[in-house]
Amino acid sequence: MIHPIRRDRYEVRKSFGRDVELVWTEWDEPIDLPARDLSPGGVFVHTGLPLPLGAELVVSLTIPLFAKEISVFGQVVRVCLPRRRQDFGPAGMGIRFLDIAPLERLIVRDALRGVPPPLPLG
Repeated sequence: MIHPIRRDRYEVRKSFGRDVELVWTEWDEPIDLPARDLSPGGVFVHTGLPLPLGAELVVSLTIPLFAKEISVFGQVVRVCLPRRRQDFGPAGMGIRFLDIAPLERLIVRDALRGVPPPLPLG
């Protein structure tokens, strides 16, 4: 597994079983990937081919409670690639939101109120 320098999380992650749309300059078209968890500060998406650490992209997701689509710039801050049998957890990448507006942050926080955190892996 590849882990960046540990930074404290400022928001609690909650389960989020929906796809998010990612746009990166190296891709020809947007790609939908399943998200494991979401917080007002970022999202973890499942993929066997994560982007490199530091890659910047656009993340679009729909908040079900409000039926509102949010699009923000994000940066890959964590890459998980389990390679050995004893490694646990899904392959994917953690994306930090770079420019989420205060109102959008509140919408995400309100939509996640009462939602449980993701189940522990392993």
